Amino acid sequence: MGESASVSDWDVVVVGGGGTGLAAAAEAASLGCRVVVLEKNSMHNVVPNSKSFAYHLARHCRRRGVEIRTRTRAKALVIEHDRVVAVECDTKAGKHRFAAKRAVVLASGDYSADRELKAHFARPEVVNVEAVNQNQGPGVRGISANLISRSIP
Repeated sequence: MGESASVSDWDVVVVGGGGTGLAAAAEAASLGCRVVVLEKNSMHNVVPNSKSFAYHLARHCRRRGVEIRTRTRAKALVIEHDRVVAVECDTKAGKHRFAAKRAVVLASGDYSADRELKAHFARPEVVNVEAVNQNQGPGVRGISANLISRSIP
């Protein structure tokens, strides 16, 4: 990050507070990891009109000690020696780096609502299929775009 940023250390950093991110966070916490979930919105609505699911899953995570940071937008992945070691974010308090000792989980959305990406990565017959969730997660366009084009060893 160009300007000075505060830093916090975690075992696991999860980008995305939807069902997948919360489930990953709960599992990591059950294995004894110190976990933070980063969600850009106030909270994610996992499936349209299903706030109860997200509420109960988030409550389950909090009971396991997971910290959920809302209004925290992931801006960049920090890669050192071919390993993602941190996530740089914009928060209400300014720039912050969430360092991950063990893992960074990208669960910030898929490309099912993005016809251009579906045309590139999926079979032609699914390109025009409407997505259930119209959110296009930044995990596909933005913070992880550099990983898509990298060769992963």
